[in-house]
Amino acid sequence: MAGSTNIEIERKFLLASEEWRREVTGSRPITQVYLASTAVSQVRLRRYGAAAFITVKGRRKGLARPEIEAEIPPEFVDAVLAAGLSPVPPLVKVRHVVPVGEFCFEIDEYGGDNEGLVTAEVELPTEDADFPRPGWLGTDVSGDVRYGNVYLAQHPYKSW
Repeated sequence: MAGSTNIEIERKFLLASEEWRREVTGSRPITQVYLASTAVSQVRLRRYGAAAFITVKGRRKGLARPEIEAEIPPEFVDAVLAAGLSPVPPLVKVRHVVPVGEFCFEIDEYGGDNEGLVTAEVELPTEDADFPRPGWLGTDVSGDVRYGNVYLAQHPYKSW
C-alpha cells in the first residue's frame, strides 16, 4: 500500500441552479468516516464506489493543505462502519463529475442528515489560478468551516 503525498488546493461553492445536471459525465456514491480530527490533521476512510482510501489531511494554509492518500481494501472501510468505530456518523453523498473547460468540478449531493445540501468543488494548480465560473456556480464557501465534511459529520446540515 503506497501512499501518495500532494498539496490539495480547492475551492468550494454552493450552487445557483440545477443546470449542472445536464453536464454530468459520471456519478459515484461515497461513504466516508472520520477517525480523528484535530487542529493538526484529519484522518478519513472513504468508500468511493468499489474502491476505498485512507486519507490524512494536514492543516490548511489559505486554500492549500498537505494530503497523503493510499488505497485500502473496501472491506476495511465496511468493517469500521459495521463496528461503529468512528467518533462521528458516516457522511454519505453522491459525487457527480462535471467537466468545464480544462477543469473538473465535483458536485456532491449529500444524503442522510445532510440531505438538501449540494456543493461544487474544483481543484486548482495554484491558489490564484484562474478557472471558469459556469452560471450554475453560486456562493464561494471555501473559507466557511460549516461546509467542511468534518463539520458536516459533527453538525449535520439539517440541524442548522
